[in-house]
Amino acid sequence: MEKDRWVSVLKVIIYTVKFLAGQNLSFRGKNSKLYDQQNGNFLKLIETIAKFNDTISDHITRINRNPSNMPHY
Repeated sequence: MEKDRWVSVLKVIIYTVKFLAGQNLSFRGKNSKLYDQQNGNFLKLIETIAKFNDTISDHITRINRNPSNMPHY
């Protein structure tokens, strides 16, 4: 189950990177915190996907609950 969760998370990240690169859009904004203003296209897109994808939403919740956790990508 943990493996499947990580596969799903990484697929979303890879597709997000491919989309932004394919559209020649910048990834970063002025900061790198989720749900902050001006955090860039990558994080805004991840935030949007999380509204419709329970796995990503859960992943973001885990990150916010323990920000010093192990790598969260």
